[in-house]
Amino acid sequence: MSVTESPTVATATIGERAGWRDPFTWVVAGLLALPLVVSALQAIIAGERAAWDWALLELRIRDVGGDNTPLLGPYSRYGWNHPGPLMFWMLAPLYRALGADSGAMYGASALLNLVALLGVVLVARRLGGRRLLGVVAIAITLFTASAGAILADPWNPFLTLLPFALFVLAAAAVASGDFLITPVLVAAGSFVVQSHIGYAVFIVLIAVWALVAGSVVAWRRWNPGRRLSSAQRWAAIGISAGVLLVAWAVPLAEQVTNQPGNVTEIIDYFSTTTDEPIGLTESLRVAGLELAPVAPWLGGNEPIERTVLVTSTSAWWAMPAVLLLFGALWVSWRRRDVATGALTATAAVAVVAGVVAMSRITGPTYFYLVRPWWVVAMIVWVAIGWVAIRRIPLRNSTVVPPAMAGLALGLVISVLGVGSILNSVEMAAGPGPDPNRTAIETMADSILAGLQPGATYAVMPAGQSRGEALDAVVNLLEGSGYPAFTHPFFDTEFGVWRVFGGPGVPDDFAGTVVVATSESFFDGGRPGGLILLASFDPLTAAERAELESLAAEVKSSLAARGRNDLTGFISALDIADTLAEAGIDRATLGRIVALEEKGIRVAVYLDPRPVTTAGLLAPGGV
Repeated sequence: MSVTESPTVATATIGERAGWRDPFTWVVAGLLALPLVVSALQAIIAGERAAWDWALLELRIRDVGGDNTPLLGPYSRYGWNHPGPLMFWMLAPLYRALGADSGAMYGASALLNLVALLGVVLVARRLGGRRLLGVVAIAITLFTASAGAILADPWNPFLTLLPFALFVLAAAAVASGDFLITPVLVAAGSFVVQSHIGYAVFIVLIAVWALVAGSVVAWRRWNPGRRLSSAQRWAAIGISAGVLLVAWAVPLAEQVTNQPGNVTEIIDYFSTTTDEPIGLTESLRVAGLELAPVAPWLGGNEPIERTVLVTSTSAWWAMPAVLLLFGALWVSWRRRDVATGALTATAAVAVVAGVVAMSRITGPTYFYLVRPWWVVAMIVWVAIGWVAIRRIPLRNSTVVPPAMAGLALGLVISVLGVGSILNSVEMAAGPGPDPNRTAIETMADSILAGLQPGATYAVMPAGQSRGEALDAVVNLLEGSGYPAFTHPFFDTEFGVWRVFGGPGVPDDFAGTVVVATSESFFDGGRPGGLILLASFDPLTAAERAELESLAAEVKSSLAARGRNDLTGFISALDIADTLAEAGIDRATLGRIVALEEKGIRVAVYLDPRPVTTAGLLAPGGV
C-alpha cells in the first residue's frame, strides 16, 4: 500500500447513530443478556452448596475486605497461585449483595460475565457498526447455547471466557488505530491472565500485535476516523497506565515482599518441570478439533474421557477456517479496509497464539485448558462472516431496495430473540448434576446439627480423594459460623491462616471433623470413638455390593499373578490400563470404572475429644 492510498475508514454505516445512542445496540445487548440474568436468578434461588475447587473459590471470595484479603489468584495444583486476585475482588461485592452463599457466588459470576458481554457489544458496535454487531451477536448466541451454565460458573477456566472475547475484540479495535479502547484491552487482559496463567501467551502475543499494528495505522493515518487529539491521546495513555498499575500493583508487591514470590514460583515451575509438553503435533490436532466447521463452540463433539481431552482429529480439519480467514484478510487488504483487516489479522494472531500455548501444556490435556480455543474459533468465524457481508449494499443502493436494511435488522433481532429464549430455558435448568455437590448438599444439615455452636474445629481428611469433600466441608463450616482449620499440607489451597500453626490460628480445638473417602476407612479401618455425622454414597446398595465384589475379584486375580504391588489399588479410574496390562479382563475393569465414575463415597465423622495443634501434627496424630 502506498503512502498516498487511503484505506476504507472504519466508521459506522451511513445513516447509523453513534453506537451507544443506537437503539439496535441496546436491543441486542438486552437479548444477549437475558440468559445470563436467568442464570443468575436460577443460581440464587437454587442456592446449591459449593464443592471441590468451587468451595475454595468461595472461601477466598469471602476473605476479600478482611485481614486475609487475597493478594493472588486461585491456587494451582502445581503448588503456586495464578497471578492475581482481580476475580476475587470483582466477585466479592456482588457475592455479598446477593446473599453471601454459594448460590450468590454463581449469581455474581453470571453478572460479572454480563458486564463483559456488554463490553463485547459496545466494542463490536464501535469497531464495525451494526453489521459487525449483528454477526457478533449471532455468534455469542450460538456460543451461549454450547457453553450453557458454565457462563454462570465462578471456576476460573470458565469465568474468563467472555472477558477473553472482550479482550480479543478490544485488541482488534486498538489494531485499527482506535486507542481510546486501550484501557479496555488492558483491563480485560489483566483480568484474564491474573485469573488463569494459561492465557498468558494469548494475552501477550495479541496485545503486542494490537499495540504495534495500531501504532502503524495511526502513524500512516490509515484510519482518520479514529485519529486522536493530543489531549485524547494522553488521556488514553494515562488511563491505560492507571488501569495497568491498579490491576498489577498487589501481585507485584507480593512478588517483591515474599521470598520466593509467586511470579518466581510460576517461572521456576515452567522452566524446570520435567514433564514433557504435548508438542506441536498434538497442539495442531487440538486446533483441528476446535476450528472444524462444526466445532465445539458451535455444539460439535469434544471427546473427553475423565476430564482429559481425547482427540485423534486431524489438523487438516482446521484448514477451511484458516483458508477462509486468510482469504478474508486478503480481501480486507485489497479493499483497504482497516477495520476488517484489523479483526481478521487479530484472529490470525490468536490462532497462532493458541497453537503455541497449547503446545506447551504439560501432563494431561484437561478439557478446561483448551477452552480459550472456543473464543478464538468464534472470533475467527466472526471475522470471516463480517468480511463476507461488509460490502452488501443495504442502504442508498440502486441494487437492493432501501427497505432491505430494515428487513435485515428485523431478521437479526428475530434470530437473536429465538436464541435468547432457548438459551434462557437452558440456563433456567441450572448446571448439570455433580456428585460432589450433591454429597455436600445431602450431608450439610446433619453435619451442622452434630456440632457445638460457636466451637472451633480441626478438619482432617482420610482418603485418597480428599479434595472433593474436604474443601466442601471446610467451606460449609466456615460459612455457617464454625471456625475450621486443616493440615498445613493444604496451605496453598486454603491459605496459611486456615492451617494448623498458621498466623492467628488457635492451638486448641473442640474436636476433629474427619472427612472420609477411604475405602479402608469404611471397611473397619477407622479409629474408635468417632461419631458418624453424615454420609453419602452415589451408588445404590446393589451397585456398592457389585463394586466391592468386582474389586475383590481383581485383587485376587492380581495376587494369583504375583502382582501384589497392584493389589492395593484405590481406583481403577486411575490405573485401568495398568491393570489391563497385568492381565485383568477389560470388561470387568470397564464395569468398575463405570461404577466409580458415579462419584466417591463420603462420610463425615466427629471425634469429640479436644485436641491441640501439636497432637494433630504428631506422627500418628491423624
